Amino acid sequence: MTRAAASEQSIHQVIATYLTRALPEGSLHFAIDSAGKASLAIAQRLKARGGMRGVADHFVAVPGKPSPIWLEVKAPAGVVSAAQEHFAACVSRFGHAYYVVRSVEDAEYALRLERIPLRATVSGIRASIAAQNEGLRPVRRRASSGKRMERATPAQVQRARSAGVLV
Repeated sequence: MTRAAASEQSIHQVIATYLTRALPEGSLHFAIDSAGKASLAIAQRLKARGGMRGVADHFVAVPGKPSPIWLEVKAPAGVVSAAQEHFAACVSRFGHAYYVVRSVEDAEYALRLERIPLRATVSGIRASIAAQNEGLRPVRRRASSGKRMERATPAQVQRARSAGVLV
């Protein structure tokens, strides 16, 4: 997926998967849904439950690190709102780390800046996936609907990556 073509939602998903694989054992991470552009009714329910505008998208806590790390995910052209700037200032006063990330590489860089011992790197994961894809052969079978199904060949996977369909 190219940086320009990446949606904020797809970046969230890739980062969540990466955090699960890369953070040290015993770490905690989760996404926080602030219902940013949801309907008025959903936003009102969230506010009634104590929700707050501007809260960062991902929370990361690592054993041995006294304060958490907050990750605000933005699309490549995304802009940080005033509420998000306020939240960043608040958590910084408490000694928490706060980063705006626009890719999974940015998230890895933020963790490295915080000296988190990672179990995996983005480049290592991608190399592992590429190696697995090289070994794939087309598998032809019939789906329950009777239609013929095939697994992508390595060349098809590469074309899909080039087109920004796969990470």
